[in-house]
Amino acid sequence: MRRTPMAQLPQEIKAKLLHEPENRVRGVAAGVDAAGTETSPPPPSHTSVSADALGYLHCLRRNTRGHLCSPNLVLQELRTPLSSLPQLPPHLPPSKLAHPAEPSPHLRPRLLGRIPVPAGGSGGPRGLHCSPDGLLFLTAGADPCVHVLDLEGSCLCSLHCHVPGAGNFVPEDVAVTAAGLVVVSDLIHGAVHALQHTTRAPQGHWVTVGSFPAPRGLAVDALGCVLVTDYLAGAVHSLTVGPSLEMQTPTSLMGLQGPCWVGPGPDGGLAVSEEFGDVCLFGSARQPLGRLGALRGHEFGSPAGVCTNAEGSLIVADELRCQVTLFPRAGPPISLVCEGLGRPQGVACTPQGQLVVADSGDGHIKVYQLL
Repeated sequence: MRRTPMAQLPQEIKAKLLHEPENRVRGVAAGVDAAGTETSPPPPSHTSVSADALGYLHCLRRNTRGHLCSPNLVLQELRTPLSSLPQLPPHLPPSKLAHPAEPSPHLRPRLLGRIPVPAGGSGGPRGLHCSPDGLLFLTAGADPCVHVLDLEGSCLCSLHCHVPGAGNFVPEDVAVTAAGLVVVSDLIHGAVHALQHTTRAPQGHWVTVGSFPAPRGLAVDALGCVLVTDYLAGAVHSLTVGPSLEMQTPTSLMGLQGPCWVGPGPDGGLAVSEEFGDVCLFGSARQPLGRLGALRGHEFGSPAGVCTNAEGSLIVADELRCQVTLFPRAGPPISLVCEGLGRPQGVACTPQGQLVVADSGDGHIKVYQLL
C-alpha cells in the first residue's frame, strides 16, 4: 500500500505537536525509537504514548485519500519544518467511491429510536457492546466512565473509570464477557482494564490486565478470549483472563495496517477493520482468510465497528461513507443504512434482532429493527 507523508496533514495539527517538546512521542511501539531507528521492544508501562501523539495519529481520519502512515513516518516527520508543509489534498468526492447495492424493501431496517448520550456526557458515542440480556455498554467522548443503558435509552448506571494509584482514564472501547466481566481499552495510557467485583468493593474496581502500545477496539471471541486491536503495533492480541484477573501470555496476529475495530466473525473467526483500508478476516484457527472488500468487490471509505448477526453475516460501519453494510454469507453486499448517519462507529446486534449504531456525528445511538 502506498503511504501518504504525514506532512500532508493540516498545519495546525503539526504545530500542536511541535510547539512543546513534551508533546512528542514519549514511548513508542516495539522496534522504533524517538530517532526513528530500530530498537528492542520496550518493557510494558502504564503510559506508553503521549496523548497529543495519539491525537495526531487520529487525524489520519481526515486524510480522505485513504493511505496510512507508519509509526516510523510519525516520528521522522514530526521534525519537518512547518514552512515546508504542502496543503492537504482536496477531499475525494463521494461520487468516486463505489457503492454497494441498495437494500431491497424487505431488508431495509426501520429506525426505532435515537438514544442520546447520557446527561453529562462530553462527546459523541464511540465504543458499543450489547450483552446477552440486551444491555448496552457505551463509551463516549472524554467521559471517564462506561455508561450502561437499556434499549429504551434509560441510563441504568455509569461505571466510573479509575485505577487506584494511577487516577482516572478515558475508555476507548468496551466489551463484556459471558461471565459478566467488563473490559475496556485505555488508549492514552496503553492499557487494558477489567472491572472486578469483590465483597470489599461490591461496585467493583478496575484492574489493569494488559499493557500495549496503543490498544483500541475490543471484542470477545467464541472461546471467551478478549480480542484487542493494537493500532501502532499493527496487531490483534488475544487475551485469556483468569478468575482472579491474571492474564496469560497473549497470542498475536501481526502485519495489519492501522487496526482499529475488531469483532467476532462467522464460524468462530474474527474480523478486523483497518483505518482507511479493508476488513481482514481470520478463521477459527486464526488463519488469514483474506480481506472482505477485495473478496466481495466492495470499496470501503474507512471501516469502523464490525459485528455478526444471528445468521452469521458480517455488518460493518463505514465512518467516511456514513453507512452500515451487510455482508451475507452468499451474494453481494447490501447497504443496510445509507441515510441519517453522520459518523457511525461502534455497531452491535441485540438478542432481539435489532441493530444498534453509535453515531458520533450527531451524538446519538440509533436503534434499527432488521426486517
